[in-house]
Amino acid sequence: MKDTVLFFRSRTLSYSSEEIFLEQIINAFQKAGFQVEVCFLGKIEQEEEKLCSFIGKSYRAIVDLNSTLPVVTVDGEYLLNQIDAPFYQVILDHPMHLEERLGVRLNRYHVVCVDEEHSRYVQKHFPHIKSVQTMYYPGIKAQREIPFEKRKYALLFAATYAPLSFFEDKLKTASQKVWTLTGEILEEMISGAGFEQAVMNVCQKRFLPQYPSLAPVAYADRYIRAWMRERLVDALVEAQVPLTVCGINWDLYAKAKELNWIGSAHYRDVIELEADAKAVLNLQPLFLDGLHDRGANAFANQCVLVSDHCKFLKRNMPDAYIDFDVLDESCGCKIKEKLERSDLPSMARLARDRWRELSLDWRFEV
Repeated sequence: MKDTVLFFRSRTLSYSSEEIFLEQIINAFQKAGFQVEVCFLGKIEQEEEKLCSFIGKSYRAIVDLNSTLPVVTVDGEYLLNQIDAPFYQVILDHPMHLEERLGVRLNRYHVVCVDEEHSRYVQKHFPHIKSVQTMYYPGIKAQREIPFEKRKYALLFAATYAPLSFFEDKLKTASQKVWTLTGEILEEMISGAGFEQAVMNVCQKRFLPQYPSLAPVAYADRYIRAWMRERLVDALVEAQVPLTVCGINWDLYAKAKELNWIGSAHYRDVIELEADAKAVLNLQPLFLDGLHDRGANAFANQCVLVSDHCKFLKRNMPDAYIDFDVLDESCGCKIKEKLERSDLPSMARLARDRWRELSLDWRFEV
């Protein structure tokens, strides 16, 4: 058991993506020679007997994605401290959304992020974490490979839609102060600041004490992401770019009739849909030095990636993707013009080849 890595699944993520990510990570560890044990959990409050069965056992490591396990206690003591193993929290989103779980002072707490800026955030705000690593998304190859010229979708966007009013109501109910600050944070981001810097700028201008972390304004991030998503799709609709969307709630979008909405799908099927697209749309305002899984899957499946800027892409994939600025009034027309170029197949091949050269892996040090 001491050489076995124990994998938990304590949460279900959007479109059951955690199943596929765990599958990839487990396969990578097995290929590297590790023995693995897997435990899928239901609702944590109903799994006490199963969780208690691990107390006193020894493992090489325990791994979970966006895990709720750090806050679980048994007889007044953290469960993970009662298992002889270091715990690795793999964070697939910005760490500010896991504030409570990251703040727990486990005996052997380690973190793996998918963005180098996220890793720096954890190091800055949670000094009790023993180690922080960055594992960039390697992307997932689809089961089928469709020739570029025969692909069904000109531009595919796999994402959830949520009306701005939903987040506005949530923010106003939670904190009128944060709702007021949200507009000012957005203005700072329009001026070029990242989210964290924007929050700092607003606090400084208002002579407010700086937030010790971003957790108190995390819902402001959700509003701003939804605002940018709506702005981008509006721009593409206005420019008459043929856009296919996959995900929930797109029927609530005001101009839904202008989109090709193909409904929602399990994450495994989303990968197959991406492999049937000539271009994949990506918007990731909180990924500054890493790539969202949409982008990684696009490269792995020889699609043209259409994405906003980030350090990771500029450093590793120059001239191998179509970039845009969502705040540019003419971004929809510019994207349309770039998608009408005749060299898209060669750009897709170039991107696939460069992506392979990066040799990214679904494994980290334990």
